Amino acid sequence: MIEIANKYRLTSDKYQWILKEKRIGHDKNGAEKIHWDNAYYPSLEQVCMAVLDREAKNCQTAEDIIFKLNGAVNILVEKIEEANND
Repeated sequence: MIEIANKYRLTSDKYQWILKEKRIGHDKNGAEKIHWDNAYYPSLEQVCMAVLDREAKNCQTAEDIIFKLNGAVNILVEKIEEANND
């Protein structure tokens, strides 16, 4: 498993890549509860594009989008390289 920016987890099986996105909610007693939503992709390229798209949607200006995309790309490349070296 590769953890990306404490918000995503990336795993795979022999058929697909699995991107898990962290969601924080509350249970019926009001206690914070963490849930991981899964999305499935056939290629690593599609996973990267999905993360970039999700991160860009939270931006307000073009400068924010560029900054966020550059950061996300660097994190993804770094984490994938670390996983390949293990």
